[in-house]
Amino acid sequence: IKKLLLDNGFIKKNNILEYYNTKSFVILGYNFIENKYKKCFELLKNYQILNQNLFSKKKMLIYEFDTIEEEINCVFEEIFKLLNQGININNIKISGITSDYIFLLKKFSKMYHLPLSISNQKSIYSTEIGKKFLDNIKTNSHLDFLKSIKEKNVKIYNAIINILNKFTFVNDYNDVFSLLLNEFKTSFINENTIDDIKVINFEIDEVNDDDYIFILGVNQGKIPHILKDEDYLSDEIKEKIGLSTTVDINKAKKESVMQKIFSFSNVFLSYAKSSTFSKSLRSSIIDEFGIKIKIGPKKSLNYSNEYNKYLLACKLDDYVKYGVIDEELYALFATYLDNNYGKYDNKFKGISSEKMKKKFNNEIDLSFSTLDTFQECKFQYFIKKILKLDIFEETFYTSLGTLFHEILRVAFEENFNFEIEFERQKNIIFKEISKKDEFFVENLRSELQFIIETIKEQLDEVNYDQILTEKEVKLLINSDCTIKFTGIIDKIMYKEQDDVTYAAVIDYKTGSIEDSINECKYGLHLQLPIYIILSKYSGLKNVKVTGFYYQTLLQNIVKADNEEDFIKNKKDYLKLKGYTLDRTYSVIPFDKNEEKSKVIKSMSITKDGVYGYHSKVLTENEMTRLEKLVEDKIKQAGKSIINGDFAINPIMIAENNYSCKYCKFRDLCFREDKDITKHEKVEDLSFLEEYE
Repeated sequence: IKKLLLDNGFIKKNNILEYYNTKSFVILGYNFIENKYKKCFELLKNYQILNQNLFSKKKMLIYEFDTIEEEINCVFEEIFKLLNQGININNIKISGITSDYIFLLKKFSKMYHLPLSISNQKSIYSTEIGKKFLDNIKTNSHLDFLKSIKEKNVKIYNAIINILNKFTFVNDYNDVFSLLLNEFKTSFINENTIDDIKVINFEIDEVNDDDYIFILGVNQGKIPHILKDEDYLSDEIKEKIGLSTTVDINKAKKESVMQKIFSFSNVFLSYAKSSTFSKSLRSSIIDEFGIKIKIGPKKSLNYSNEYNKYLLACKLDDYVKYGVIDEELYALFATYLDNNYGKYDNKFKGISSEKMKKKFNNEIDLSFSTLDTFQECKFQYFIKKILKLDIFEETFYTSLGTLFHEILRVAFEENFNFEIEFERQKNIIFKEISKKDEFFVENLRSELQFIIETIKEQLDEVNYDQILTEKEVKLLINSDCTIKFTGIIDKIMYKEQDDVTYAAVIDYKTGSIEDSINECKYGLHLQLPIYIILSKYSGLKNVKVTGFYYQTLLQNIVKADNEEDFIKNKKDYLKLKGYTLDRTYSVIPFDKNEEKSKVIKSMSITKDGVYGYHSKVLTENEMTRLEKLVEDKIKQAGKSIINGDFAINPIMIAENNYSCKYCKFRDLCFREDKDITKHEKVEDLSFLEEYE
């Protein structure tokens, strides 16, 4: 590449060494220089390497602790002593922190009420100035903006200049905006924080003479970090070609680390013999450089009530489980007689509405499934949707449901070919499938074909001649916050007449489902009633819902005495289950033959217009009130969520605990009987009278 550029006159040939050799160089602070760099220095005429005295004659001391917890507690007690002596908190630094330490360090920081800054790095993109600068690039006003921030924040200004220097080859930054954006996201600055203890890397970060630094975890392999012979070039090859080996570099790293440690005016060294899950060895530098080991001091128990209470609970655990008693237990128990050991308050304390509004920008996204989760138990919703601990796992059964839905979505279109569509969807959905699962899928091929044929027969028995499938509907509801409600309706069957669209809403289910709406009173089983509202925002004009139904596709083993009854029973199982608008209120009823319906389960009516006992029929007034109930439940849920109300409140109706039966998070809530919201079984729809 360089030859190509030279040959075409794009760069000028220049012997940089001629320039360098007009200067003299002093190398200071590098007592070990790798061979590859030494070879570079040999090209210079005038240079000298000044070796510093590695170590002063001062004696170094390191404290040994049994556990990391004891080590950290001692450090916080020592920090309190420094603060009591008037040492500025900004002059106190902690180093040597690995992943074993972070959780405990944060925990002790809270118990001792000492502010701690573990990482104060921030990407340029995450700053308000960085984002505004990028916005100004789009309008070509970025240079004026850059000038305006020079005095306000010189650190960000310099960082942006460094990034722009990488793009001197372009005239318009919009041409490389995506590259520029990536640079802003991957370039970091250290934000200045005040009045806190800084967690630093003592090997690279600045430590002043008046700083007090605590270096924890001086264990083998951690301080210093030991390199292994696993580079692309092995030590054997490096030695042959004159490069520094891993052994050389590790030796130099030890000397470099110790040089740093000995240079600190005020240093506290420590290590623990065991971490959370394993034993640890002390670092070899302790013995190699003659650092004296001293057993860590006993706890003073004078600086944190919270830690003392926590320690008392640990001591009581040891006593209850193993009969262990020590002096600390006596002292702590005598001090904290009114302790809550063995008591537990499982109540969720809530999240402030300010935090929730800020997190969600005062907008809540809901769907039927998330609303149902919230109504079953607010705390379960918190775990699943706020903390996002419910990881969706694709299983054979969920994939099977997807297969059925995808084929039924197109099954009633012209030129639909079942075999072709089944194979296509099977190959898309089941990319990897076991022999056992493939056997079931193939067995269900004929089952699905039977379902489609039966549904087509049902279409001849209804008045509605148009179908809308897999319709996604988004609905905005304004309450205490903006609620964005999204739902997908599997099928809307409809007929348009006199500027009215008469519609029946159908939802496919591959498993069993409760089709009663009695428990809507408690906010449960709202899916079909929700579809009444959603269908009116489906794009169809002036919708009047005349029925809402589930259609259960997969059934248990059907028993019959003969093949004719077997087929009849299978078709009966595929009848729609749900509610129908009383024919009095519908100009065009959904079912052609309500007297003895071939489409809707248990639907019948006498010549006198009296519906059968098991017929599920709603008046127009009940339909309207049901809509109001649904909207009210959605608003209530939105209000509770935005206000951070996630109480543990599983619902039990009669003897049926809906919420806890299949909950994967029962081990998190420690629910008690008093937490359960108990309701009586609802026998009719009289509760709708509350919604005028």
